[in-house]
Amino acid sequence: MTSLDVEAARKAERQRVADVFASAASRGRERTAADFLAHDTMGAAEIVKHLAALPTDGEFERRRAADKQQRSTNAWDKAIANLGGRNNG
Repeated sequence: MTSLDVEAARKAERQRVADVFASAASRGRERTAADFLAHDTMGAAEIVKHLAALPTDGEFERRRAADKQQRSTNAWDKAIANLGGRNNG
């Protein structure tokens, strides 16, 4: 690989990153956009298409926190129900 090849690859990757972050679909989804860019070989247009269909990073975090809270509540409800069943004997 020549230095010209390296420079062309670097330029293409920078353009890919710029295209993704310039899109309206990346607004509020910056963390997800960066993850796609770092861990996938999709082109910018395909990444933008996927981003548009995803919740924003903030929505995702709120859903994750709500799910965690619900699992915790369910665990406590189950534990309390088990204790109640043991005390009835």
